[in-house]
Amino acid sequence: MNSKFILLIIILLFFICFYFITHKNYKINNNKSSGKLMVYLNQRNDYLIFVSMNKKNWIQVNGSHGDYILTNGKKIKKNNICSLIVAYKNGEILDQYNIFYPLPNGLKYLEDSDTVEEIKINANEINSREDKITVKHDSIRINNGQKYYRTAIKNISNTKVRVTKFGAFIEKDGRYQIDTVTNALFTDEEFSEWYNVDNDGWIKPGQLVSDDNNYGSNINSYWIYFFIDELGNEFQVSVLVPE
Repeated sequence: MNSKFILLIIILLFFICFYFITHKNYKINNNKSSGKLMVYLNQRNDYLIFVSMNKKNWIQVNGSHGDYILTNGKKIKKNNICSLIVAYKNGEILDQYNIFYPLPNGLKYLEDSDTVEEIKINANEINSREDKITVKHDSIRINNGQKYYRTAIKNISNTKVRVTKFGAFIEKDGRYQIDTVTNALFTDEEFSEWYNVDNDGWIKPGQLVSDDNNYGSNINSYWIYFFIDELGNEFQVSVLVPE
């Protein structure tokens, strides 16, 4: 058989294999992106959501209808999406998949603190004020090896309360020290964004707020929330991080 003919056959087979591999990966990316998209569209209506169909430009999502998403008056099939970014109202990125640069204007990542915040709490100071606040974790799920869960906080007191700061603490040498991705406590603004608190920052009596995408799972570690009520009384509430 002619060697040139054999070479042409080999080249043809290479391109056929390349097409099927890339086409399969394209379908996988689209399925993952559209699946993530629907999770966030069903959670809240104030997320900033951007998608792409070609990894060349970002399009902001305004809603969905059936098998389509709505973007500036246009309909796009969900299965045509290959890239996704979800952010809070303040532009802080919550989740992403198969991203490319540049990012949409105004979006940013959670930034590390320049220094580790030296906050330590003795074991006997870990407490839970269940007469004022209840904190519960549920809807635990694994996504790309990371454990996610919903954390719901309910005000069962008779006064308005607000979180001034909060963070995860891990036990070390009999004391609990800060253990967050930023090496510092999170702020009241971040709490309001993540837990979808009213614009004034207060949690009213009987009101429940939640972060549907909380994460982290260290043994013998706590989420600790620092509160103040409308009368000026300060207190903290602790809950074990799901193992």
